[in-house]
This record gives sequence, C-alpha cells and structure tokens, in this order.
Amino acid sequence: MVTYSEWKSDTMMNVAVLYNMTAQVLDKSGTVLAENNISSKETVGSSLINSPAAAAKAVPIAFRRKLEQLLGAKNIMAALK
Repeated sequence: MVTYSEWKSDTMMNVAVLYNMTAQVLDKSGTVLAENNISSKETVGSSLINSPAAAAKAVPIAFRRKLEQLLGAKNIMAALK
C-alpha cells in the first residue's frame, strides 16, 4: 500500500517538489511486514523564463524517482519476496 500525505510542486523561482510518502507491505491479515517513509523538499529543475513548462517535464521524472526510492528500499523488497 502506498499513501501520499503530501505531493506538491512549486514553480516560484525553481521547480521543486514537496513530498511525504509511505509504503507498507501487509500480509493477509493486515499486519505490517515492512514500511518505508520518505519526505522532503527538493529542487528538481529551474527556468526563469518558463517555470510551468520546466515543471511539466521535471515533476513527472521526480515522481518516478521518488516512487522507485520508496518501493526500492531493502526492507520493502525483502517483504515482497
């Protein structure tokens, strides 16, 4: 199960993402076998001329990287085997 309590992008000066994401591996009875949480604010690009266009490219890439980081944790991978 993956939950997002926060996922925002900011394009004021630089392109940034703010996130708080949790992954849990549960057994049949709902017991948590493994859990991983990541949260931060990261700059993922910049464009002084067209920040929305820069965000349209950078944010999906950042989302994929964060999801890979969240689900690729050793404890998550081990619980899924």
